[in-house]
Amino acid sequence: MTSTVAGAAVAGGALRARTWRAEALLRALENVLDVAQRPDELVVYASFAKAARDHSSLAAIRRELLQLREGQTLVLQSGRPVGVLATGPNAPLVVSAVNNVVGQWQTPQRFWERAAADGTPVRAIVGDDPVEFAETFAQAYTGAHWIDKERARLTKAIEDVERAEEAR
Repeated sequence: MTSTVAGAAVAGGALRARTWRAEALLRALENVLDVAQRPDELVVYASFAKAARDHSSLAAIRRELLQLREGQTLVLQSGRPVGVLATGPNAPLVVSAVNNVVGQWQTPQRFWERAAADGTPVRAIVGDDPVEFAETFAQAYTGAHWIDKERARLTKAIEDVERAEEAR
């Protein structure tokens, strides 16, 4: 599927951004849109996950990536740029806070409530075929919950540090 979203992915050695790190992220963003489920709606996977909140946010993210200098970090919140911070050469180029919902708030009911509060139309989430949405959603979230995977990863990291301390 080829995206009709303006600014589709480019290849080659031409640098459009101020740094190659920013260029790499810009190309990654453009590439994910080229293989998106519904690129004109910015939906990239799981029938509702979007590359940006809307087309104006996508344009702003691109614009910021093109202008980002070494030692700066672009901050994204729920698919829109909210600022550029002076950080340092080893700092992340982009930090993104998306759907940071945990514990009792991580429910389908809360998801739909947040979508309604944001004014997101249901069809923008489920598309033309709600059954396809449900099947894709179920495929994307099979197995353990994300928190179980993160708990295991954190536990392993702690155990690795403890083994390293014991070896000293």
